[in-house]
Amino acid sequence: FKSDIIAGVTVGVMVIPQSMSYASIAGLEYVYGLYASMTPTLIYAVTGGSGQLAVGPVAMVSLLVEAGLRDALDEDECPAYFEDDAHHRALAGDDSLAGTCPDAYAELVFVTMFFAGLIQFGGSLCKLGFLVNFLGHPVVSGFTSGAAIIIGLSQVKYWLGVALPKSQYVYVTLGLLGGKIARGEAKWMCAVLGAASYGMLWGVRKLSVDQPKRFGFLKPMGPLVVCATSLVLMVLCPQLRDDYGVEVIGLVPSGLPPSSFGVVKRDALSKASLVLPTALSAALIGFMESIAIGKSLAAKHGDELPAGQEMCAIGLANIVGSLASGYPVAGSFSRSAVSNSIGAKTPLAGFVTGMVVLLALVALPDWIRKLPKFVLASIVISSVVNLVAISEAKHLWHVQKKDFVLWVLACFGVLFLGVIYGLAIAVGVSLAIVLSESVRPQIAVLWKLPGTSIFRNVKQGESPGQFVKGVLVLRVGASMYFANVAYIKETILKLCGEFGEGDTQYVVVEMTPVMSLDSTAIHMLEDLFADLRRRGMQVCLASCGSRVEETLRRAGAQRKLGYEWFHDNVQHAVEWCVRH
Repeated sequence: FKSDIIAGVTVGVMVIPQSMSYASIAGLEYVYGLYASMTPTLIYAVTGGSGQLAVGPVAMVSLLVEAGLRDALDEDECPAYFEDDAHHRALAGDDSLAGTCPDAYAELVFVTMFFAGLIQFGGSLCKLGFLVNFLGHPVVSGFTSGAAIIIGLSQVKYWLGVALPKSQYVYVTLGLLGGKIARGEAKWMCAVLGAASYGMLWGVRKLSVDQPKRFGFLKPMGPLVVCATSLVLMVLCPQLRDDYGVEVIGLVPSGLPPSSFGVVKRDALSKASLVLPTALSAALIGFMESIAIGKSLAAKHGDELPAGQEMCAIGLANIVGSLASGYPVAGSFSRSAVSNSIGAKTPLAGFVTGMVVLLALVALPDWIRKLPKFVLASIVISSVVNLVAISEAKHLWHVQKKDFVLWVLACFGVLFLGVIYGLAIAVGVSLAIVLSESVRPQIAVLWKLPGTSIFRNVKQGESPGQFVKGVLVLRVGASMYFANVAYIKETILKLCGEFGEGDTQYVVVEMTPVMSLDSTAIHMLEDLFADLRRRGMQVCLASCGSRVEETLRRAGAQRKLGYEWFHDNVQHAVEWCVRH
């Protein structure tokens, strides 16, 4: 109980500045980050299964929301933006669609959050949690690295004290930043203070890691330290804002999150087609982040975290949060790690975090509005810099070149084509890999290890094996179905030719990896038997599993092809072939 309280308070202190930073990434006013940190957190505390998972705003989902909705308001909803002077101001970086009509944009985000939650909740009912497994690690790592670079660059403008329009293209952002610096518009004081605040965050983290016994308690306190320091600085030196152009957050409404039930009820149907792509991407990436960190922490405690329950809990958090002025949330890697390290054991920690945010909304708005923007930018940059997985790319290069190419495609797809297209590339590449592996399964040639009854892939191991004279042993590496049977048959016939069609009298096919067959596969096996018999070779199937045997029995394949050509294991099949 005590450790849950301490963890909840610590994460609450940590999430206040973090969530406001992420709200800015999502194109929202800072206070919406606090709203999204309160209600969804309380809902997850009641419905979630992890005591360590800290649910709330996260960088990746925030970026997806902004990228998907940046152009979603039309002229009727935001007429001021489409006036000539307002539009020119937007291009100059003095305004944006979300900034011109923040209320209309926020209402669109509420609807997006509602549908993201609905997708996750519906997915849990349909047991679709397994779908996140289709995004391979190299693709996810590459996508995350590219998104982290975009997020970090989007915050540099606060360090330089310049106004820039948001862009999801890295080359556009770099060009605009370079232009501002070349024209001398950057404010050196903002740059110095921004770099100093980042250095303070880095120093606090390093101190806590290098000397954990003395300073370990400081690990989650970096954001609080820099926020407190910057507040003192702004109070003691008001000329920073007046003379040096250091911007502060400004007005933050106090009190509970306002209800957005009416907005969601009014716009859910009319805006569905507009927000569904963004809601789907936020739901997918949000759940993937949540289940990854949740399962990792559960394993450390010897627990299991059911994917279906988590999808349901996060979906409910998003649905209810959308009715209380929130925006899409997920499990946070950094805050969850802190919660776990402090000793959180039950969802009570999340409930305490939500109450801390509530207290901040009620009691601290006067202080929050004085926070300089460069501090929040430093917190974001500090959070995402470790997500740029260059070391992982190097590792993939040495281990598996194909995975390295996937990492590069996902990362540079995000950087140069934008987040949405980058995500589409990541998903598309992942699905292409799944299809490729499924449609082109490995067909291995096996030989016998001397003095044993073991048959092993000829490409595996250092010690050589021996071929059995007149018998070719093959292994099919996946289930057989309509999409891969043509490749399997073609490959088996090709291998029979390569390994001496005249010398081989028997072909033994090991079926251990084959978990299932469909009707097309059964027809293929019948054709394979017939083709090889015309070439003077007989086929044996060995080690068929119970499901495969049952399918063959129902299809009458064993009776048609001959019961003598089906054996329990490879050794028995080879011995039978040698005797006959």
